Amino acid sequence: ASLGEMFGLTWRDVVSNKAMIETRKGNAGKTRIRAVPLTLNVTAAMGLRGSHTKNVFTNKDDQQWSKDQFYPFFYKATDAVGIKDFRPHDCRHTFASHLVQKGASLRAVADLLGHSSLSMVMRYSHLAPSHLEDTIELLRA
Repeated sequence: ASLGEMFGLTWRDVVSNKAMIETRKGNAGKTRIRAVPLTLNVTAAMGLRGSHTKNVFTNKDDQQWSKDQFYPFFYKATDAVGIKDFRPHDCRHTFASHLVQKGASLRAVADLLGHSSLSMVMRYSHLAPSHLEDTIELLRA
């Protein structure tokens, strides 16, 4: 999810181990909802926090996070582990890169990231060097 999508996520949006993420695209503000599956580790971590707040991700005062509140914590964490030149949005790129390297289809990656077309995820296609060979292998079976 993008930071805006993450900060806007409410407990009502978490349904059956899925985060129902609503996005508005384009000038017309067309609304789309995508269901992003959550792993057991994620749902367990979310359960530790409980659902006593409206938003899933809140600050210490149980108010919805903002980017200005979040960035200092993010950069403190990256500094603590020695990661340099890494922004929160880079997490989306890393997520997509790992999925493609493990064989996920570009369509699935686009759906998870909330892209309406494949053109946005084509930048990751070079990370799946065997995709052409794997596709030809489908014909040999």
